[in-house]
Amino acid sequence: METILEIKDLAKSFGKKRVLENIGFTVKKGEIVGLLGLNGEGKTTLIRSILGIIPFDGGTIHYNSLPLTYSTGRGKHSIAVVPEDSFFYNGMTVSEHLRLNASFYPSLNQKRYDDLTSEFELSLSQKIGSLSRGQKLKLALVMALATEPDLLLLDDSTSGLDVPTRKEFLRGIIRDYTDRGASVLFATHLVHEIEGLVDRILILHRGRILVDERIQALKDKARPDEAPTLEDIFTGFVGRREVR
Repeated sequence: METILEIKDLAKSFGKKRVLENIGFTVKKGEIVGLLGLNGEGKTTLIRSILGIIPFDGGTIHYNSLPLTYSTGRGKHSIAVVPEDSFFYNGMTVSEHLRLNASFYPSLNQKRYDDLTSEFELSLSQKIGSLSRGQKLKLALVMALATEPDLLLLDDSTSGLDVPTRKEFLRGIIRDYTDRGASVLFATHLVHEIEGLVDRILILHRGRILVDERIQALKDKARPDEAPTLEDIFTGFVGRREVR
């Protein structure tokens, strides 16, 4: 498969604290990659570095073979991100927010937006300020997917969703999205949520990538009588005490 995102030797510090150390991995077209890590391990810092929101200290990031840095915006129009907490203008309605975003994203697919809005049961006339946290998260997901990006970055983006919506989103909408050839980098600490969804996992711990491997390959390394879950694998690398 063709590589859409390539990161080499990425490093980032905040003051004297080294948050990312020699990070390197790729994401292929049509692939779903899970980025697993405890809270505070640098998942958000990594995603913000990819987006060029913050400068990184060393290394390189290439997206569709183009270099991405803090100062260049080339190619970023086909990347969408859904953070854990998105910013909205609370005085706007859902429909008004759509029109605002459409002015920034010419690729926004109106039919896709309408379908997802209906699927997530969002009212176009409702004021954003009256939406619950879960509804705002649904709106952020709708906006990201409606732009039909080539790369979708999810940063702990499902923790505010109710269980039925999470299952529907993870098992249905995301898989349908990647079946069209798009890619997903899913950063989360909720390990059980991505079991059976992602093609490959990265485990980020203390600033470094400890694991970069397909899930089945990791399970095949276990003893036949173990049958480990993804959470078992994760805790085996980072330590059960730390996960708790």
